[in-house]
Amino acid sequence: MENPPDPPAPGNDPPPDDASPLGTPANPPAPAQPSRWQRVGAGIGGLGALLILCGVFLPTYGTADYEGAALQNAPLLVFGLLIAPALVILGISAWFWVSKPPLWLVVIGSIVIALALVAHWLISLLAASFACFDVCPHGGVTYGTGFWLPLIGLLLGVIGIIFAAVAARRPQQQPAPTA
Repeated sequence: MENPPDPPAPGNDPPPDDASPLGTPANPPAPAQPSRWQRVGAGIGGLGALLILCGVFLPTYGTADYEGAALQNAPLLVFGLLIAPALVILGISAWFWVSKPPLWLVVIGSIVIALALVAHWLISLLAASFACFDVCPHGGVTYGTGFWLPLIGLLLGVIGIIFAAVAARRPQQQPAPTA
């Protein structure tokens, strides 16, 4: 005959299955996966960042192109107005792709992007008006892709980030159980 197992000592009770020795759950709940709409918003934001970065290196309009002159003389101007907001959009969009960033980051990022949008628009218009200060080309100044792509990219970036934030805050619907 076999002997019954020894009872555990009073001070060495094994922890329950749902808790670790430190009192935290041994199997924490898995983080919620981003919804499809949250990823769509993150993708729109990423596309906006790509358009901004492409627009930095394309001509805005002829000789009054402030990006080309700024890249040579004052690269912090282009970095501060276009490249840094594009990196903010890209970072927040990547964060939305994998999880949900805090709301304060979304608000601050949206404000930075809106300020960059206004600053790019105003500086481009001022540069064009100074280019035509003395003699303007026939037909005026035509705005090229370097002007429009960052504007469209900044708009898409802020729309994508706000769309992803709204989708992340919405409660996810669980699929109905099938019988």
